[in-house]
Amino acid sequence: MENFLEKIKESIQTKINEIENWQKREARYIDADNYQYKEKWQDFKLGQNWSEEEEITTFFKTKITLPDSIKENEKLVLHIETGGEAALYLNNELIQGLDRNHAYVTLNNKEYLGKEVELFIKAALDRINKIYVPDPNYEHKLSTAELIVINKKAEDFYYNIISLIELINTLNDREQKAKATEMKNIFEQIKNQYYIQAGTQIDYEYLNSQFEYRLEYSIDF
Repeated sequence: MENFLEKIKESIQTKINEIENWQKREARYIDADNYQYKEKWQDFKLGQNWSEEEEITTFFKTKITLPDSIKENEKLVLHIETGGEAALYLNNELIQGLDRNHAYVTLNNKEYLGKEVELFIKAALDRINKIYVPDPNYEHKLSTAELIVINKKAEDFYYNIISLIELINTLNDREQKAKATEMKNIFEQIKNQYYIQAGTQIDYEYLNSQFEYRLEYSIDF
């Protein structure tokens, strides 16, 4: 089941471009919106580490040009992993917080399409993974910054399959073997429908409809 999930996941997103070139600036936090800057803006490359000092805030900025258009069943997303706790701004507008559990930012505003925009990140120490529950493998690194397009119907199918797997596991835990077997059969039927389309463009709308249909007419819970 996990292998099938990974196969679906591969088709959910398409990378448009990696955002490699940034500028970085460090400052000592004084109070709200008040900083003592330690340096001028410096060139910074994707993959480099940045400060883990508790009182230091690190700022990143760059400019990118967004695609002219996206399809109706797609969404434009920024995938950014800083290694710390951060906030992302687009053209000086706060868009979303960033941390290890929130690394994908959907760009809903279509007025930005086809235009150059400025990305600005305000990043600080990840206290959970550095102080409260230290993770020796976790580091402050701008490891990922990319612009991607996500196929919404493929994403829906991915989460449908996750929910079905979780249901099967729950039924097994409750020793409801007959119901678990029926759900496994539905899983196999849907998986087979997926692989029948292998080598062509996967029709996720059809697969999602099959998922809904088969669950609707399955056994009564």
